[in-house]
Amino acid sequence: DGLEASQEETDWLTSASLAVSATSRLRLFASYVTGLEETGTAPDAARNRGEVLAPVKAEQIELGALYRLGPDINLIAAGFRIEKPAYGLLPDGDYAITGTVRHSGVELSLTGQISPRTRFLLGANLVDPQQEGELVDAGLITRVAPGVSRFNVAASIEHALGDNLSVDANLLYEGGRRRDGTSTVEIDGAPFVDLGLRYLHRIGETPVTIRGRIFNVLARNGYYATPAGPLYPFYPRTWQLTASVSF
Repeated sequence: DGLEASQEETDWLTSASLAVSATSRLRLFASYVTGLEETGTAPDAARNRGEVLAPVKAEQIELGALYRLGPDINLIAAGFRIEKPAYGLLPDGDYAITGTVRHSGVELSLTGQISPRTRFLLGANLVDPQQEGELVDAGLITRVAPGVSRFNVAASIEHALGDNLSVDANLLYEGGRRRDGTSTVEIDGAPFVDLGLRYLHRIGETPVTIRGRIFNVLARNGYYATPAGPLYPFYPRTWQLTASVSF
């Protein structure tokens, strides 16, 4: 419609981290960081669609430990909390700040090599996305934040078939999400499987990597719930072939 909107934000950002080797196998770590997060524009479903939104300042705290189970296998456990102002659809249809959202959770991962040719990664996390503010207290929006999977699992494995050829497989499960901030409707999660093949070739002295991948091998159908409100479809089964050259 010819209207223009813009936002400018300036702020101080801080960060700090600490890692301590408690034993030869155990390392403890902690971190604190703040950052400005771009929020984009109000979605088409909102009355103020297209409006440029002010960025928000997010704060993250993480505490964890890394334990070396073997020469090439590590177990990592951590707890985290991310807090920031939250945007969402208001009862009057505007897309604006609805209060504060806090994502508290725990994550666990196991990574390493089970053989000289095989690497793996297993990981999972639990997230409790909670909203706070006057709209929540008044019962106008739900306390559970929308568009956030509360349980996620990832697994991947890569195996070298030779010096120049390797295959890999990835499994990702993203759990159910709250549909929006004004109802208790849940959008189901789904598992996704990706397969890949990597071949390293040389043209003279120049290394060339050829990479083939198939995404969403199971051809899962469904929709993602997003914090902004709209639903987005799962990406379809997709084939991809790329070549990269290092100079």
